[in-house]
Amino acid sequence: MCSRNLRHLAKQRRATHLFLGAIRRVMRDSNYKPSSNSPLSNDTLRSYYSQMAWSGELHEQSDVQAQMALLSSIQHMSLAVEDAGRRPVAFLVLVRAALEASASAHFLSSPSIDSVAERARRGLNEMLSGCYYQWRALDQNGQSNDAAAKLELMNEWLDRASSYPSLGPVTRAHERRSPKAPYVGDQRPTISSLIDDLFPSEDGRRFGRMLYATVSAPSHTEAHGFAIAGAQVLHPDGTQTVNQEAQMSADRVARFAITCLTAIYRAMTSLFTRYGWPWDEIETRCNTALAAWQELLKD
Repeated sequence: MCSRNLRHLAKQRRATHLFLGAIRRVMRDSNYKPSSNSPLSNDTLRSYYSQMAWSGELHEQSDVQAQMALLSSIQHMSLAVEDAGRRPVAFLVLVRAALEASASAHFLSSPSIDSVAERARRGLNEMLSGCYYQWRALDQNGQSNDAAAKLELMNEWLDRASSYPSLGPVTRAHERRSPKAPYVGDQRPTISSLIDDLFPSEDGRRFGRMLYATVSAPSHTEAHGFAIAGAQVLHPDGTQTVNQEAQMSADRVARFAITCLTAIYRAMTSLFTRYGWPWDEIETRCNTALAAWQELLKD
């Protein structure tokens, strides 16, 4: 398929933006608040892990982070669709970010979570991970006062968590010789595992792992990443160059778009189930968008 077709994807773009816009509209119209009798509302009937240190209930922090992750995935996908493979490396970086955010939203709001304690633990571990990387960045950039404040906050969260046995044991991994983000209970799964959960497989194959490796190569500027993006040229004499004008073919753009929209839809259903929001219109919009992209695979 000729790359010039990438400039004529008005139908696919419009259908995708209508789908993504429908998600945002329902969230906005609901004022980002749960409906009555939703699973989230039922959890607010009594206090579980409320502390001033983490600004309220931990399970509510998890829900807010899930919302932010879903909105992030929508923003990244919106930009990727506008690029539509004209800048293949940038396109794949945006796809990667959308997949990561979708996976996080699904992980934090999944209906398979069977207890408030587990939901709270996941939310706390997300908070700890974010605080840890902020601390490391500040410390490495010589901002010692701000770094010390982040470290103190992180340790306060861990101290508070240790008073709730139901959350699980505290692991202060940031104090090890090879430091990592601290966590409570089970360690946060790898991002490739979280993406696996968006695409369950009956035969045990890890589609998420393969997919994440594919879109991560260009993000890390690895040599084979440019080949994946269609920009690497192998010459008969064995030398390699990069085609600065390369564009991704429309059918490859369509395959990534279909995969990413499926991930966003899966994350959306998890979050909307949690909040008790309707998604009938969104499902219709999603099917229309997927069908539009599938048309490019038939040519």
